[in-house]
Amino acid sequence: MKLTELINALDQLEDACTTCNRCGMCQAVCPVFRETGREGDVARGKIALVDGIRKEILTRPGHVLDRLNRCLLCGACQRNCSRKADLVTVFLKARLIINGYLGLSHSKRLVFRVLLRQPVLFDRLSRLVGRLQRFLADVPQALAVWNRIVRIPRLALLNGRTLIPPARQSFRATVRDRSGSVPDVGEKKPAVLFFTGCLIDKIMPEVGRACVEVLRDAGVDALFAENEVCCGIPALSAGDGPGFCRLVEQNIDGIGNRSFDALVTACATCTLTVRDIWPSLYQGGKKDKVQAMAGRVMDIHAYLFTRTALPSILGALESIRKPDTVKTLTYHEPCHLKQGGVSTMIRDTLKRLPGYRYVETRAPGTCCGMGGSFNLSHYDLSSRIGERKAEDIVSSGADIVCTACPACMMQLKDMLHKTGATVEVRHVMEIVSDALSARR
Repeated sequence: MKLTELINALDQLEDACTTCNRCGMCQAVCPVFRETGREGDVARGKIALVDGIRKEILTRPGHVLDRLNRCLLCGACQRNCSRKADLVTVFLKARLIINGYLGLSHSKRLVFRVLLRQPVLFDRLSRLVGRLQRFLADVPQALAVWNRIVRIPRLALLNGRTLIPPARQSFRATVRDRSGSVPDVGEKKPAVLFFTGCLIDKIMPEVGRACVEVLRDAGVDALFAENEVCCGIPALSAGDGPGFCRLVEQNIDGIGNRSFDALVTACATCTLTVRDIWPSLYQGGKKDKVQAMAGRVMDIHAYLFTRTALPSILGALESIRKPDTVKTLTYHEPCHLKQGGVSTMIRDTLKRLPGYRYVETRAPGTCCGMGGSFNLSHYDLSSRIGERKAEDIVSSGADIVCTACPACMMQLKDMLHKTGATVEVRHVMEIVSDALSARR
């Protein structure tokens, strides 16, 4: 980015900052500020930084970027803002501007502009990583050697972490294997386009299978886009605007002109990204298509609970079977699923399922501390936030904690393992699918 382009971009960004009146209401809800108490970690402090960014970026650009990256992008500050400022968009734009000026590292370019755009290559690499991770976990001597060799914090992913290894076969690969190609059905029944997302596809294919089973139980066919790729939020969070736009366009092209009722996802972050962030931050020649697609996006739970017969089907379950055992179940509310009353629908459903006794934690809506790349670059801080969440879950007495976000599932498994708890972590759709199994 040239200096003149940088100045123009900063002028536009500073205009967006005038909405903030520095009231400080964001302090009460920011999970990072709760742990550090640093003004620079709260939204008001970041807005002040952005407001004076013209001087800072020319003298200490790395310092500015580091402070902006100390953010989970959970949106709590935005939801609590007295002026309804679009804070998440401001922070993402600031990252885009600074990284456009500094330039991305070669490794990030490789990930965002090559790996994430090549589904087959991504699948093969994921399987390789999975084999390596399982080998290291099974052979303590190999893990010890790994930990001695890999001293870079961002690469030493096995040091003190509990990571779910990539699946031996991705979800979308299993779909292809059953039909020879990604199925395109739905001529007779209502149909949705199921946007899988990277974590469900590569690491949690069982969640994808549960989603398809529940959709079919509700009388809905699941369609899939050709060569679906990442929704783009990792690239955008890292400040790679061109990489983000290319991923958006590749997904739009893969969807094509298919006929479906809604685009649904079982990932709260994918839902937010495609519905809200695509139309606001995509800069390219497919804006009309992006806007049109954003208007058709729904969280899978919202779709099932409002547009299908699933609620009445679940309501009849109690007369079908009387479970011998009852497990205690609780729900962690993802930060990116706090609109439209979806979490209320999920809770109401979980409370009615036979075989479970639902309990609420003290703070079900507080952030788990994952934040995508935040967990990689600020793992100690991410863990401190996550351990609070884990303690809250354990104190509820729950046997199972379910949520509607795969990233939250990864964080919860890691944090619960740190506490020595045996609480099971599952996706809401897995719980619902198990309950419906009696009808199949």
